[in-house]
This record gives sequence, structure tokens and C-alpha cells, in this order.
Amino acid sequence: MAVQSFLRGASEETLVLDGQGVSGCWKSLSSVISEIDRVQVLEGAVCHPHLFYHGVLDCIASYQGEEVLIEWKKSDKPKPKLENTYDAPVQLSAYMGAMNYDRNYPLWVNGGLVVIAYSDGSPADVFHLTLSDCNRYWNSWLERVQLFWSQQQEEKQLSEGSGNKELL
Repeated sequence: MAVQSFLRGASEETLVLDGQGVSGCWKSLSSVISEIDRVQVLEGAVCHPHLFYHGVLDCIASYQGEEVLIEWKKSDKPKPKLENTYDAPVQLSAYMGAMNYDRNYPLWVNGGLVVIAYSDGSPADVFHLTLSDCNRYWNSWLERVQLFWSQQQEEKQLSEGSGNKELL
């Protein structure tokens, strides 16, 4: 919440930084926040018109001069490698895919950031995903979407067929 407030224009002095790990996370993000400007979207609902999924992306802004979709994460444990963030890059790529096709957003994003803030105040880990990286994770997302829809179809066929079965 403090990150959103700050990116919406609140001064650092007015931020509410109490609560579990909030002040530590803010300290953790200090070098990253200073590199962000031209915020275009905060907590934006997105929907993919063809794949029929939706979600809420964290942020679209300029980071070091590049327009990116930013996925903020909090952690109590170090995550020095992107692989340690589990599905964060897949999630980011899914949001990017939906946002790039959602007519409510007249912009196009070609990269992303997964930012891990640490509750102990350690410097945040920032993972920059290029368009090529995002495409790789997008393909993973598409495999999951395809699996979901094929399972839905199988369940539908089973439920429709169960009413037509005979006992003998």
C-alpha cells in the first residue's frame, strides 16, 4: 500500500510504514523506487479477450527509461535468482499478455520487472525480463491455460454423459 501511495504522489513523510515488515520493505525498495517514473497504471484490472482470463496487475511505469510492467513481491527469505520467485515471471507475462490485448489500455509493454522487497530492509532484488524472456514465460502460461480449458471440457463431457449411463 505504501508503494502505491508513493507512486500516486504521496510524499515519503506521509506514508504509513507501520505493520509487519512494512518499514523494512520500504527501505528495501529505496533504490528501486527512485528509478521509477511516468506511472501509467496502478492496480489495473486486465482481461484477455480471447483466452478468457483476468487479473489485477501491480504497476506499469518507466524503470530506467523503459516502459515495463512491474510485479511487486514481498519476502522474508532471500530470493537471489529469478527461479526463486516461483511463478512470478509467468504471472507477470500473463498480465502483460492480457494488458497488451485489453482495449482499456492504449499502450503496449515489451518487458517487465519482478521486484522482491525484503521485510528486513535488505536491498530489493530486481529481475528485468526482456520481451524474449516474457515470451518464454508466456508460452508456459499458454500451456497452463490450454490444460485448464481441456480439463474444463473433460469435466463438462463427464457431467453431460453421466445422465445417459445405464446400470447394465
